[in-house]
Amino acid sequence: MTIAYWTIAFMTLYPYFFAGLAKSLKGFDHSRPRVYASTLTGWRQRAYWTQENTYEILPIYIAAVLIAQQVAGATHQGSINNACLFFVITRIAYAIAYLKDKAILRTTFWGLGFFAILYLYGLSASV
Repeated sequence: MTIAYWTIAFMTLYPYFFAGLAKSLKGFDHSRPRVYASTLTGWRQRAYWTQENTYEILPIYIAAVLIAQQVAGATHQGSINNACLFFVITRIAYAIAYLKDKAILRTTFWGLGFFAILYLYGLSASV
C-alpha cells in the first residue's frame, strides 16, 4: 500500500479525534448529539467545526488521491506521496490554528491543503 493510500486511511479516522474533543464535556447527550453540539462554545465548538470541515474536504481529497494513483501512479508516485503528506501536515496545522482561534493561519493552512488537492488533480491531467 502506498503512502498516499495510508493518508486516506489516516484522514478518514482523523475527524473522530475532534469529535471526541468536542464531546469531552460532562453531560454529553447521546440521544441528541446535534443539539448538544449546538450548545458548544470556545475551543470545543472549534473542535466540532474542525471535524465538520474535515468531513467536507474528505471526498474531494480521496477522489484526487484515487484518480492520481490510477492515472499517474506509475510515473509520479513520489510526487503523489509528497502531496498527500503535505495535505496531512496542512490539515494538522489547520486544526491547531482552529483550536487556538487563529483565523488567518487557519485559512492559510486550509488553502495550502486545497492546493495539494489541486496539485494531485494536475498530476493526473498531465499524464
